[in-house]
Amino acid sequence: MTSSSKIIIKWGGILAGSAAIASVSAFITTRYLLKMAVDREEPKLMKLAGKRVAGFAEDDSFFKARLDAGDRLSKKESETVDITSHDGILLVGHWIPAVNAKRILIAVHGWRASWYHFKSCTFIDCRGTNDGCLLATPLGSAEAIEGGDLEMAPVREKAENECLNMTIAVICDVLGKENNGTTIAAMNLIRSLREKGYDVRVVCSDPERAGQKDYYVVPKLNLGPLNGYVEKNGVALANPDGDILKAALNGVDRVHVMMPFALGSAAARLAHEMGIPLTAGFHVQAENFTGHIFMKDFFPANRIVYHVFYRNLYQYCDCVHYPSQFICDTFEAIVGPTPHRIISNGVNRIFQPKPAEKPKELKDLFVVLFTGRYSPEKSHKVLIDAVARSRYRDEIQLIFAGDGPLKQSLVRQAKRRGIHAPIMRFFSREELVKVINYTDLYVHPAEIEIEAIACLEAIACGKVPLIADSPRSATRYFALSDRNLFRYNDPQDLAERMDWWLEHPAEKLICSQNYLGYASQFDFTSCMNQMEKMILDASEARHES
Repeated sequence: MTSSSKIIIKWGGILAGSAAIASVSAFITTRYLLKMAVDREEPKLMKLAGKRVAGFAEDDSFFKARLDAGDRLSKKESETVDITSHDGILLVGHWIPAVNAKRILIAVHGWRASWYHFKSCTFIDCRGTNDGCLLATPLGSAEAIEGGDLEMAPVREKAENECLNMTIAVICDVLGKENNGTTIAAMNLIRSLREKGYDVRVVCSDPERAGQKDYYVVPKLNLGPLNGYVEKNGVALANPDGDILKAALNGVDRVHVMMPFALGSAAARLAHEMGIPLTAGFHVQAENFTGHIFMKDFFPANRIVYHVFYRNLYQYCDCVHYPSQFICDTFEAIVGPTPHRIISNGVNRIFQPKPAEKPKELKDLFVVLFTGRYSPEKSHKVLIDAVARSRYRDEIQLIFAGDGPLKQSLVRQAKRRGIHAPIMRFFSREELVKVINYTDLYVHPAEIEIEAIACLEAIACGKVPLIADSPRSATRYFALSDRNLFRYNDPQDLAERMDWWLEHPAEKLICSQNYLGYASQFDFTSCMNQMEKMILDASEARHES
């Protein structure tokens, strides 16, 4: 091994499963090292890392242990490999075989590395560091790593070919027009995975997709007298067909379920029987169901629903996708800990501040926008009552972007309250961007909400949000100050807060500026990359459990 190679290894470091070697790259935290290391060849390092996390160790001793590990590593037999990043930068690293390795960290010497996701490995971004590291996480069986069977040169060609051979099944109890959050989340994931090169099979009940490539269409669930009500919500539920499900799951590498209903539950049991790694999203609160039977405030009913969700789907999962910490905490408080990752559904980059003129008929009015399904838990009626109590009731135009079963009820309520008839319709994404940008104030009165991408879309466009402080909504955490909150289900408090913002345009501009960049943490591309990694890592999660 050359001296330069020793320097790269010593100052980059490699952590490789049972041969856990410490990295000295500055960007890797102590907790990350401690999580990755295995107490076999580096017991001293493990102990020091543990003490450092607990605050009992001096940095010097920890750094020395890492350097000693680098020295031992430099004496091991290795192979120099060239790695080309997706944007063409050539990186140089060293391949060191490890028996039964779970992770291999490849050290590279240079000023920069970059994101790129493959079936065989995921490279961690380390821009701005003096020494870069690439973390490779094998997603298949142990022999993919043992003995150096995974060829690292040329990495990109090898990995992309493997990616194209992977098949993922996405199971959708609800999939139709993209006029509801669940369908939008499902189609975003499906499109993202296909763009990355995966073969994606979709199981759903949408008859318009029958005959399309890689769509497996099952019958709609017949709910008898409730069919009309379900259709008013703009959705259709799927009825599982065993033969179609078996055909869809035959030969797939991963299964991802969107909802804990009949189709998702049947697919989860089948995937479990077939030994296919399984992940599932958490896109339904108990109150989304109990609200339709007038029991959303009856906690025992909500608790039962969550237990049913767990029994039907989530108990089988290698990993659960929670769109927010709030819903993760809510569910786990009832059913207990679950293997999970918290990943936002993501805000599309099309939502940005852009010049937009109000239509002529709205030029002399304050436009107040709320985007959400017309259903009880979204609390549109609270906003209507608040406008009726506002000092500017005759100057406010409500826009309710969406659709749902309460449409006519909301129209009648607005008429009774004597305010301008709300503009109520479904907007395309491009139309919605324009509407948001000419809106004066965005209000989110929903009492029940897992994440509220709609609110984040408004924030991404530079709008000031006014959010209900409901304890059953994750949206309240988007508030930067008390001025961005109002007491949920309290029209008078909402009216007073709206009036304050409409009367203080300078403060509203400052608040808008404070929100600039806030939505970047929910970047759609980043979120989809995290979803991809979660689905691919399901195999490793199953192996570790």
